[in-house]
Amino acid sequence: MDSRFVKLFKFIVMIDTSFTVDAFCYAEIPGCTCYFLSHFHFDHFRGIHKNFKGDIYCSEVTKNLLRNAYGLGLVINVLEIEKSTKIGDVEVTALDANHCPGSLMFLFYVPSKQKTYLHTGDFRYTPSMLTHPSILTNYLSDDSSSKKLPRIHSIFLDTTCHF
Repeated sequence: MDSRFVKLFKFIVMIDTSFTVDAFCYAEIPGCTCYFLSHFHFDHFRGIHKNFKGDIYCSEVTKNLLRNAYGLGLVINVLEIEKSTKIGDVEVTALDANHCPGSLMFLFYVPSKQKTYLHTGDFRYTPSMLTHPSILTNYLSDDSSSKKLPRIHSIFLDTTCHF
């Protein structure tokens, strides 16, 4: 593959935020205020340990798995599916990723920029993601009767590959 088209990231700090997703293997990241965990698979939580000091955001299922594996020392915040949570100046909405129990995608809405970013984590697409009533359909709709939410500006599609 032509290297001009391959851009490798050590980790991604979500645009217009101080948040990272699934970046635990890099230890504590300078400037990162919130660490999001999409699901409890080793390639995503690798690097978490019982003394990890960052604030972790994940699903209830993932929280329970983390507590079972690492004890009570971690700061874990549960995000409810399809409920917006204000974290600093950013509205975060967790969406079911349909990958494994507790897996999430994250919508980050930055009001000051009027931009929304979607981080997929590992997910399994089904047509119902775009047809049944969900928060995601509001961000993808051109329908003038929608909530007038800004369309998704960027998608961070997890295409993790380990060699």
